[in-house]
Amino acid sequence: MVHTEVGLMSAIPPEVMMTPDRHRLARETTRMKVEIDIIDEWCKALRPRYFSSPESSEINGIEYFVQLTEGALFGSQEVRLEMVIPSNYPSEIPRIYIPDMSPNEYDSNAHMYRDRDRDIHMCIFFPEDWIEDYTIAGMMIRSTIWLNKYIIYKQTGKWPGKGQAHCSRCGERICQC
Repeated sequence: MVHTEVGLMSAIPPEVMMTPDRHRLARETTRMKVEIDIIDEWCKALRPRYFSSPESSEINGIEYFVQLTEGALFGSQEVRLEMVIPSNYPSEIPRIYIPDMSPNEYDSNAHMYRDRDRDIHMCIFFPEDWIEDYTIAGMMIRSTIWLNKYIIYKQTGKWPGKGQAHCSRCGERICQC
């Protein structure tokens, strides 16, 4: 099981969503500044570390750590995750990768995808369900829930909770392969 300060939920917690006041503040400063403030308030226990590309000072990713309270994954009770923030964020959903997961552990029944480089990332939302009011902190929280479900899946062979049918190869609701 994974412990989070906000517990288990099925959607982005309203406390970490962009509100009209947060949107106003983002217009006055930057969206990323507002996002970092939310992360600092709600996800500090995940020990986030921000990174950017050498060509830009813009933050384009976050490395963070999830402490497991029951069980272990990849030989550890701490799991390192990397969120890649797309250049057109928040119009596009970030991807969350599990760097210590072997490519051989890919299992489409476990709500994961492979990108073009065949690296595994979590299925948190369908891209078309992403809205600009969702936040990086919300994705970080959802990823802790995903890990909890993944532990249960590894133990039982059944993904707990609701899921939406989609193609195991392309990930689309309506197959594009």
